[in-house]
Amino acid sequence: MTNFVYVLSYKAFAANPSDSQVQIFMKSHRDIDRWYLPFLGTYIFKSHRGVQELAPEFRQFFGETFFTLTYAVPHFMGGSLPSSVWHWINDLPPPPPTLGSSS
Repeated sequence: MTNFVYVLSYKAFAANPSDSQVQIFMKSHRDIDRWYLPFLGTYIFKSHRGVQELAPEFRQFFGETFFTLTYAVPHFMGGSLPSSVWHWINDLPPPPPTLGSSS
């Protein structure tokens, strides 16, 4: 089963939903396999479902609160996170080699 990596970003200090409500949503969502909370307002998670399938459920949950749900490409992400998290994110086959060459 293919796992896609997503980054969820939302307004962390919004009254609705609260951070605890978002955490309950993430923990209980049947299609979220594992998740990581690097800082308030951002979750990195894996799911076997595509973004087009997940987005309506997130829109219903967040209601009027702004959020983004972004498909993240493993091996093409950067930043400063613990190495164990990068290993977890990139735990997919490496991308195919780039077509063509500069020579």
